[in-house]
Amino acid sequence: MKDPYHILVASLRGGKLPLPAAVESERWYVVTALLDGYEATCGADIIKDDCASVFPAVARAGRLDVVERFIRLGVPVDSVAPGCDPPLIAALENARDDVAFALVKAGASTDAKFDTIDCGVGGQWQGIAAVGDKLFCAPYSASSPVLVIDANTNSVNKISCGKVGCAEYLWCGIAALGETLYCAPY
Repeated sequence: MKDPYHILVASLRGGKLPLPAAVESERWYVVTALLDGYEATCGADIIKDDCASVFPAVARAGRLDVVERFIRLGVPVDSVAPGCDPPLIAALENARDDVAFALVKAGASTDAKFDTIDCGVGGQWQGIAAVGDKLFCAPYSASSPVLVIDANTNSVNKISCGKVGCAEYLWCGIAALGETLYCAPY
């Protein structure tokens, strides 16, 4: 394992900037060491461009520690590298919810549109699966019905699951296989 100094020298010899080279190779200990060195010798303003250029890759990799550091350094959370999505989109596309939350909390913008659909009382469902143009939500307890959302009309229907009683934690998640739905037991 090479130390950060040797990676820095090798990346400069190869014509690459050290921070992007370290992120590209996913050597996160090197990224941290480079950030420490930059901050100690150059100040945060000098490295913002380097950080901005790799922000989407860091978010995509799910490196919450590095994302939080970039945010503390004042790197714009909506930084876009050529050919890349903004960090928030990169995090969401790769199921990095903790990173996405940190980015939104820091002010990342998104063009995403969120619709809400009134389905009555909340907290009755856990998990969602699609079959065709309908979304099915697994009931959380025996007294809850399956929630069915029509994606075309935003209408809501409920299907009794045939269970009676007041057992909680009955199902936790739902999956579709073809046109058949399966709820995972809790």
